[in-house]
Amino acid sequence: GNSNTQRAKLEQIKTLLGNSKVASFEKCVELARFKFGEFFHDKVAQLLYTFPPDAKNRDGSLFWSGPKRVPTPVVFDKNDETHINFVVSAANLFAYNLGIPENRDVAFVAECASQVKVPAFVPKKMSIKVDEKDTTETKAEDDDEVLDRLMQELSVCDYTATFYPADFEKDDDENFHIAFIAAGANLRARNYSIQEVDRQKVKMIAGKIIPAIATTTAMVTGAVCLEIYKLLQTDDVEKFKNG
Repeated sequence: GNSNTQRAKLEQIKTLLGNSKVASFEKCVELARFKFGEFFHDKVAQLLYTFPPDAKNRDGSLFWSGPKRVPTPVVFDKNDETHINFVVSAANLFAYNLGIPENRDVAFVAECASQVKVPAFVPKKMSIKVDEKDTTETKAEDDDEVLDRLMQELSVCDYTATFYPADFEKDDDENFHIAFIAAGANLRARNYSIQEVDRQKVKMIAGKIIPAIATTTAMVTGAVCLEIYKLLQTDDVEKFKNG
């Protein structure tokens, strides 16, 4: 990925390694609260800083027009059910990754989340790729410098930790997977004033994604194998399919 993507991944690795040393469910709530701010407030605020509501394209047309809606940052509210659903599910998923017992006490999580000190958003000077034809690399002004520092810090890191990956399972209503996806999807929809949907609808949509990808991949792989057999059996180029 580009330097911005690499930076985000290394920052996440550093955060998880750091928290593995002082693992507690309260730390997981803190991580979840930070992710809420990053995903649904800071990234949107940064986008609006780079492309204000009245921003224009090079040809003079409005940037926010047609299918592009002007987004609105979401400010965390411990009394908003969707906000808390995100933090509860994200915190429990972090807890699973770190081998910490789960906690389903919504009131406890809400209170913990409201006490987290989240740094105020500070906009960055960024270049953002706006479409497939745009050759601009999405990156912040200080990405390369921060990336070098992170690589140096992680190269001498002596942390040893055991992490537990979570394999997605939509049919287990107790594993927080669908709860996390539902809360995250609805909060992103709220950013763009898109109609939100209930958990069952989210579960139905999520359940259709993996089988569709798997079956399509299997079909394409089978077709490719057929062409390989032809290649081994004949030199007649007319017998091959050009996909």
